[in-house]
Amino acid sequence: MCHSVEGVYHNDIKPDNCVLNERNELVLIDFGESSRFSIEDGDDLIVGSKTIGTPLFFAPELFGKEDAHGRPADIWRAGLTLYMIAAAQGPYDDAKGMLDLKD
Repeated sequence: MCHSVEGVYHNDIKPDNCVLNERNELVLIDFGESSRFSIEDGDDLIVGSKTIGTPLFFAPELFGKEDAHGRPADIWRAGLTLYMIAAAQGPYDDAKGMLDLKD
């Protein structure tokens, strides 16, 4: 992941944003929704809208009123993405997934 090296959280990790490079390594693409954070102080607090990215892949904390952090949210998105790649299906019974928590 790009967090510790570049000070970036992606905000939109999903299967559509994962490709294999020439060495068959999985890499992230499309950093259009990404945000930077300070590596020195390690503060990756999401400032502004917490609803950036694809809602189906939102971490549970993004629906709450409390502060949310970019790295844990990206780890959630990465885990869900890897599950979907490995299982060839989503972990939820319906298409809304985590969106049910928002209601």
